[in-house]
Amino acid sequence: MVTLCSASPVLVLQPFADRLGVKLIGTELEVVDGVLTGRIAGNNCRCENKVFRLEAVYGPLGQYHLKAWGDTRGDHELLAAAQEAHWRQFHPAWRRGRQYRAQVGN
Repeated sequence: MVTLCSASPVLVLQPFADRLGVKLIGTELEVVDGVLTGRIAGNNCRCENKVFRLEAVYGPLGQYHLKAWGDTRGDHELLAAAQEAHWRQFHPAWRRGRQYRAQVGN
């Protein structure tokens, strides 16, 4: 089974998950009277909440051979729980720093 577990809003990722035919666990956005409020409903699906959310759906993760991929600080706990952890840093720190300095004019 494949599950996309992300801090990104479910609203954004659902079409992608549907197209891939995978289950999605993500951050839910608050809706009041049919309008997005800009707030998160519940907890942001990042850090330890990724593990908690997966265990809420599947039970203890130790009963599975878990493969996980991550690219942000919010993935560390999930990667630590996986038997096969794959890290990919898409935006090196030096590059982020350079872009930030360019934006603030230094």
